[in-house]
Order: sequence, then structure tokens, then C-alpha cells
Amino acid sequence: MTYTVCMSRLLCGFYRFEPVVRECRMVMQKAGVIDLTPFGKFELRGRDAGRLLDRLTANVLPRPGRTVVTHMLTDRGRVYAELTVSRLDQQSFFCITGAASELHDLRSVRHDK
Repeated sequence: MTYTVCMSRLLCGFYRFEPVVRECRMVMQKAGVIDLTPFGKFELRGRDAGRLLDRLTANVLPRPGRTVVTHMLTDRGRVYAELTVSRLDQQSFFCITGAASELHDLRSVRHDK
């Protein structure tokens, strides 16, 4: 709720291009479809997929059917990447990352498994 209020103030107060303001309001208040074609995507499956993601990321992993935005961390606890993680079922996760960093992030996951 706080995010929506702040975003609405930002859009209404500073961004004057009405079609963009209207689209942002629709997505925040109702629903929207966002094209994720350019983003990097990978799926993690298996008995230890959750344990691996739990070790690599800073946020609590979502329940099946839910999604969370989290940071992938280095061994020293520094932010390495930002991921959107959707839990498909108990042993399957769908991860979305920036288009330019897909191989970078996937390489880190493979290195730590």
C-alpha cells in the first residue's frame, strides 16, 4: 500500500506524459500484462533447488504459486544480482533476471550448486 501511494504521488507530481501515467495507474490499481521477452529466464528443479536458492538469495522463498523479488548474494553477503523468483511447486522455481545479466546470474547459480 505504501508503495502504491508513493508511486502514485511520483507519477502524478513529476511525470506528466498522460498515457504513461494512465497505464501505470491501471497496472497498480487493477491488472496489467507486462512483456518479459527481453528478460533472462531460467528454471531450477530438483530436490535441493529450494535449498540452493535459499542459500544464494536474501529473501524468504515464496510458497508454491507465489512470487518474490530478491537479491542474489555473494559469499560475503554483497548484492550480486536481483531476481524475481516464482515457486512452481515444492521442487521447481522459475527465475527472471535482467536481459544483459542472464548468463552472469546463471553462472553464479551453477558455480554454487
